[in-house]
Amino acid sequence: KLCTLSNKLLYLSIKQLEMSQIRYSIFVIFMFVFIQLSSQERIEGDNALLKNSIEVKIKNSELDFNKGDYQSSISNLNNALEIARQIDSKEELGKINCKIASVFYKLKELDSADVYISRAIDIQSNIDDQINLAISRFTNGLIYLERQQYVQAVDLFTNSGIRSEEHT
Repeated sequence: KLCTLSNKLLYLSIKQLEMSQIRYSIFVIFMFVFIQLSSQERIEGDNALLKNSIEVKIKNSELDFNKGDYQSSISNLNNALEIARQIDSKEELGKINCKIASVFYKLKELDSADVYISRAIDIQSNIDDQINLAISRFTNGLIYLERQQYVQAVDLFTNSGIRSEEHT
């Protein structure tokens, strides 16, 4: 629609104003910049909507988790994960992977929890997201604790900087 509108404006402007070559060039440049700015605003608006959608999916996941509907919680988180991939939000990808790991931890599916927590830690380390990295390390410590691998668990708890009473 935007291209059609700009083409019509261009045609009408040329016909009605009988512009000189310089005026025509300036007009074309102006229209090109206008179209680019309009497209950029639309993309930024779409990203804001998608980020909001991620937040809604995460909240729904938390509600499902609290009701004990863990499969629905994972489904909502996977939907949020897909949206985060679309907009390439590394911070959201890290947080969501950690949340999925936490659900699998709760289900005692420790191998699946390991996969997701490893992804979270990798992403958060690469983008230097220290706060969420600390939470992921703590969650990883819980996984090791469940496996009775106490030395690794203590090391992760210590490196996370989170005291257990803060996280529970």
